[in-house]
Amino acid sequence: AKEHLGHRSLSIQFQQNRVSKAYLAIIRDQPPGDHFENDAAIGEHPTQAGVCMSTHPQAKKAKSAYTRFEVLERYSGYSLVRAFPQTGRLHQIRVHLADLGFPIIADDFYGNDERLETDRCLISRQALHAEQIEFAHPVTGLKMKLSAGAPDDFHQALERLRSA
Repeated sequence: AKEHLGHRSLSIQFQQNRVSKAYLAIIRDQPPGDHFENDAAIGEHPTQAGVCMSTHPQAKKAKSAYTRFEVLERYSGYSLVRAFPQTGRLHQIRVHLADLGFPIIADDFYGNDERLETDRCLISRQALHAEQIEFAHPVTGLKMKLSAGAPDDFHQALERLRSA
């Protein structure tokens, strides 16, 4: 928003969960079903330095969080999912997927293990893309739906997975 009134209206919509968002993510492995969710609270990790957020039961300043997921495509050792975060916690999608055992590929914080270098052969950054956002225009109140296609490196990673 370029001015105070618009910013305030959008902030209120976010606070009241009236903004819908959809993200694409390439994750490791394959969830057992085509739809899954995570409602684990997210807070600061209690002991691990360098890890920003956690669903650990002892996480500091934990707040409720909820994300729905839908599997769009499956590959050997990977999946393409769409994420629908219902709340807006820091790193929510990344944390919720890692908590379920399906970290986003090439994620330095939440997927940083022996598979990270293999992930980086597919894409050099975390494979998360903000695909769509929907909200009421702050002045007119009309429904706004903005979409953005995934960038080239994301598509190239998917093509590599499809051809493997």
